[in-house]
Amino acid sequence: MLAETVRLNSDPATANLFLAEAAVEAIARIGTPEAQDALVQALAGLKDYFFYVGWYGDHGALYACHASPVHYFIAEGLDHQGSVRAASAVPHLIRSVPTDPDRALLLCTDDCEAVVGRVIRRQGAEVAVVETCLAILGDMEAARVAPIEQAIATTYAAWAGKPDPENRAAQMLSLVCRDRRYEPRIRAALERYRVRPVVDLDREGNRALPHKLPTRHWVCFFLARTLGNLADPRSVDSLVATLEQCPPEGSLGHPDPTSPSAMFLQKDFTPCYRAAAAWALGQIGDRRAGLTLLAVIGDLINATDTRFAAAESLARLHDPAHAEAARALASSYPEVSVRRALLRIAQQAR
Repeated sequence: MLAETVRLNSDPATANLFLAEAAVEAIARIGTPEAQDALVQALAGLKDYFFYVGWYGDHGALYACHASPVHYFIAEGLDHQGSVRAASAVPHLIRSVPTDPDRALLLCTDDCEAVVGRVIRRQGAEVAVVETCLAILGDMEAARVAPIEQAIATTYAAWAGKPDPENRAAQMLSLVCRDRRYEPRIRAALERYRVRPVVDLDREGNRALPHKLPTRHWVCFFLARTLGNLADPRSVDSLVATLEQCPPEGSLGHPDPTSPSAMFLQKDFTPCYRAAAAWALGQIGDRRAGLTLLAVIGDLINATDTRFAAAESLARLHDPAHAEAARALASSYPEVSVRRALLRIAQQAR
């Protein structure tokens, strides 16, 4: 009955999605193998998440930004049950993750990404997904799995642009990959992408907004996040180089705040992928990064996101050697959020 209720309410043009959500949650609470199979079948019977979010009243420009509750509750139910019966659903799970990270753009994986990543790994699909993602990102040793590659390439546009397969592959790595054996290859991908040419928004001419999300920034952002999730000390030098060798966010100036391109915050586009590199260094916790993080905090040409991530990461190193420098910076620092992190660092000498 519950499975049939979901089936009858799977078309957002005619459905009561609140009823579908309730039926999915009820199936998840039953928890039997048959219930798990019903969740897998329900997910396969849904359209992509993009076609559901508008039912809840979202603006069309933001459809790609937000998860569909029905899709998410199915993934959550499979995760709660610890299901290993969802291997056939892996491409559907990939497509259920919102493709436009403007919904939050967190340095860490958000709840939706974390749940989907756990379910995929539990199906024994980590290798297939990671290898396919690396292949899309130019790793010549990687082997592609066609259904997974097709799912990764299925993206939808929002106001900020349409993610390309490289962007999406890097995002999938950040939520699926937890095996440190892949660290050298992910690090190599970051090093390939971070040296790509800088793109100045002024070169975009009268278009003001790109048709797709800028590849270099988004890929570097997600690859740095992936290295932070792996927390492998071998990543430190590459992440430090990303902070020291890649230009600060404000180095090209900032867009006209009255133009649509103002959403990119700086003329070299967003996101602040160097912020993700700073965050990742904190997850690793290696004190070799301390001086670089301190230098980032002290240079106001770095974006606030980058400086705040660097301050939080420096605090995670618990190195009293930086306490005095942090105290001196905090005394006149222009932002409260960073100043509070600096004061925590200063207290570590006590």
